[in-house]
Amino acid sequence: METNQTLWGHRQSGAVVRPVYRPGDNLYTESLVSYNPDTGKMNWYHQYLPGDMWDYDEEGVTILIDGVVDGQPRKLATHAARNGFLYSFDRTNGQTILAKPYVERINWTSGIDQKTGKPLDYDPKLDIQVYSGRQNMTRAQPTKLLCPSLSGGNNYFPPSYSKRTKLMYIPSMSHCNESTLDEEAIKKGIYFSRISKQIERNQSDLVVSDPLTGEVKKRVRSIWPNVSGVLTTAGGLVFTGYADGSLVAYDDTTLDELWKVNVGSGFQCPADDLRGGRQAVRRHPLGAEPPIEGAADADARAARDAPPDDVVCVRAVRRLRF
Repeated sequence: METNQTLWGHRQSGAVVRPVYRPGDNLYTESLVSYNPDTGKMNWYHQYLPGDMWDYDEEGVTILIDGVVDGQPRKLATHAARNGFLYSFDRTNGQTILAKPYVERINWTSGIDQKTGKPLDYDPKLDIQVYSGRQNMTRAQPTKLLCPSLSGGNNYFPPSYSKRTKLMYIPSMSHCNESTLDEEAIKKGIYFSRISKQIERNQSDLVVSDPLTGEVKKRVRSIWPNVSGVLTTAGGLVFTGYADGSLVAYDDTTLDELWKVNVGSGFQCPADDLRGGRQAVRRHPLGAEPPIEGAADADARAARDAPPDDVVCVRAVRRLRF
């Protein structure tokens, strides 16, 4: 690139959830690091979450954007972090330009310092960070609500930046979950000593955010999780996919749904069902399945009433709409 650097996102220090096993900031984990590709030397770094105890890995996509911030041209490196905040840095020197929430519910910190990019409740004197105190699991309070959930807001699925609208389109999980320290695992010396419990339906948001201000412009909710990433086009379309097997096209300005097609659920039906033009659907364990368009009543009831871990076959129902 023009600035002669390569940018790398780094994850947490292994699957070690309890920070007592690895006190301190664990420098360069949960970080964006700039290296000189000619010498291999580090230019600059930003650590999003020192002493992470929730596995909010930040090795996901960083997007390079040129724009004007406060009247000055800037070369930005922008990242929709798993921890629920959208960060933009000056990629020439690593200076924090902004860190704004794009997830609606965040409880691990009270906010981010806009000058340093560090959590407001970060204390460099502590070996074990507490942050807001609402999300850190302890043996005295082993169960805590995690917002965003263990899977984070945006995880590994790539957002997209549109040069047409100059906006970011972020696929994001919208739910929280509970995590509990596993006392038996702790006694056995197992580092990954956490039990996670899903307490809400795993829904998702397509979030439209301005990388130059951090302002969330629009948000559209899906009852299905989104782990497919987003594609924006010069023709004004936004494409993404959901776990029900649907590929969806939105208008990049209004986020109106333009069309949807079901490309398959990912589950296999018996051959005789496939010959009958049927497809597999799994009932969501946390709530009734949404209505199945065009399916026979018996098929719809079978899908709705099936045990959580069962797979049932229903008639293929989605049709391409223009």
